[in-house]
Amino acid sequence: MIESDINLIKKLEEKRRAHYLSLKENKDKSHEIVGEQIYSKQSSHFIFELIQNAEDEEATEVNITVEDDSLIFEHNGTPFSIQDIEAITTFGNNEKKKLKTNAIGRFGIGFKSVFYVTDSPEIHSGYFNFKLKYYIIPEIIDSEFLEITRITLPFKKNRRTKIIRGIKEALTNLDYSYLLFLNNIKTINWQTGDDE
Repeated sequence: MIESDINLIKKLEEKRRAHYLSLKENKDKSHEIVGEQIYSKQSSHFIFELIQNAEDEEATEVNITVEDDSLIFEHNGTPFSIQDIEAITTFGNNEKKKLKTNAIGRFGIGFKSVFYVTDSPEIHSGYFNFKLKYYIIPEIIDSEFLEITRITLPFKKNRRTKIIRGIKEALTNLDYSYLLFLNNIKTINWQTGDDE
């Protein structure tokens, strides 16, 4: 990560941490409700949200790997920018729709669906390498430049079996016609260990 990127994330981390502490002090759990409960009836819905985000970043290929303890989602679209990090670390941010008029995603809520399966997603994209804590706080991870975007979702231990079952079912039943509604993505590869 270059120095200016580190400083941008550090400032954002400070701002989001102060916001989180204010919410906690005021016993406001709205961020938790939005982050986890919106898609709780469909634990695998987050996969489609990640695919839509990759589409918005003009990715042509998506790779999904399900391991025993995590899911790894990769795409070859535009790397994260500081604006993208600001969008996924808040609720109601509509900047993507303003900057990218054809974007599917809006308000930074879709990405929050990953919190149904993980407590701390990790994102490696370009020079930005960070994990999210408490839905909104980006914490820097030491890592090298990555040409693709890799999102790693370590599974919640108490839901791991259910999560993996739901993901496998969603991927196995992924309808090929889904690609018809995507303008950029041409290939979705997935592997669950026993199927691909």
